[in-house]
Amino acid sequence: MFFNECIRAAEGKPKMTQATITQAEVSYSDNRLRALADEWIVDYPNLIELVLFLKQFPKQFHLDQVRSKIEERMLDFLISRPKEDFIFHLVEDKFNNDDTDGFLQEAFYKILFRTGVIGVKQQSYSTIYWSYLGQRLVGEMTEQVTCHIHPAFWRVLGIHPIST
Repeated sequence: MFFNECIRAAEGKPKMTQATITQAEVSYSDNRLRALADEWIVDYPNLIELVLFLKQFPKQFHLDQVRSKIEERMLDFLISRPKEDFIFHLVEDKFNNDDTDGFLQEAFYKILFRTGVIGVKQQSYSTIYWSYLGQRLVGEMTEQVTCHIHPAFWRVLGIHPIST
């Protein structure tokens, strides 16, 4: 799919440049997010809105590093009056009960991991677990857990590959 985007972006041009590839990355990333949302629309109609909580995050992070941003985005999400679905009720319940940790457990560990948006590294010495590889997580997210945003979504989320 990415290669096809590169060809489309280079159409009518004498050669493929870095700018052409960057343009293709943007289109590819946006299309991947839309395809993911279409795939999960029955379970999570607000999946795109949840994924956008990760906008301009580092490509990998610990939950305690993003807690304050998440609290702000929970409020912004509720103000935007999204469709009522599981994600909406999760945000509403956890926000009203001041349970950001509970939201992070549910939204990141279950929804974003399950849909393949993030991978999870449970210990510093372990590998990254990705749900699309059939890998399952055991236990809750702890301070040692590192979330890794899948590279396919970096461009649409404004994540720079060089950031940590």
